[in-house]
Amino acid sequence: MKPSNKRQVPLKALLAAQNFYNLDKGRFEQTEPDDGFCLITDPNPSSDFFFWVKNVSIDRTNQVVFVIERSPYSEYVTGSSEGNYMEESVEGTLREWVSLIETYESVKILPDQHDTVLEGYKEEFYDGFELVDEDANKHGYTLTTQLMFDAYYERIAKRLGEYKEQDGVNEEKKEEINEIIEDINQARDALTESTKHKTLQKLAEIWAKMRKAGLKVLSEAKVEFMKEVIKQGVKGLLDNQAAPIDIVTGLFDTI
Repeated sequence: MKPSNKRQVPLKALLAAQNFYNLDKGRFEQTEPDDGFCLITDPNPSSDFFFWVKNVSIDRTNQVVFVIERSPYSEYVTGSSEGNYMEESVEGTLREWVSLIETYESVKILPDQHDTVLEGYKEEFYDGFELVDEDANKHGYTLTTQLMFDAYYERIAKRLGEYKEQDGVNEEKKEEINEIIEDINQARDALTESTKHKTLQKLAEIWAKMRKAGLKVLSEAKVEFMKEVIKQGVKGLLDNQAAPIDIVTGLFDTI
């Protein structure tokens, strides 16, 4: 169970947990779950692999002990397993898990059953953000930027709802648009809890689905996003050094 107050945790254990949290996790998403200290997940959409630090404590010999559940547990077992790990072995255990995930990605047989076209679009959009903030996997955006995203999502969901009611939009296309609107609603709900990385990942995913649904739909979204940037006048949008319009223009040039 995650302590409700850091002063309930021995300082030595707290510092060890912080050191682990600050380790470079690369492309892997790191969050603070309601139950536990840290949860790291495989970003592949077809994967449910995870590395979960459930507790950090001090044993009877005054050594720091991490309680970790991870999946896959080893190259022989795809399921999860929980165990106690001494502080000095935790980073190595994490690297072993990362190596397993990277090896899964490198295997060419039995490809993941997901939409490679959609994933390609998503990667293209996300790469356009050029997010270089080293804290992107740890911290969320400022309230001003979160409000900008929320206003944008609200407006584009409304536009998509109007679009699907137009003559000539078939049932299959309506289903695609309904799915996008549901994704938008989920993204709005998660804004205040999401890291910068996760926020942009979700935006890239939504734009990718719009692109696949039809470039006209994506064009509507681009226009609304540009309007929101201008309306809000958010300086340093996405916490990038470039001007907001330069960021958006540069991203749209990749489409």
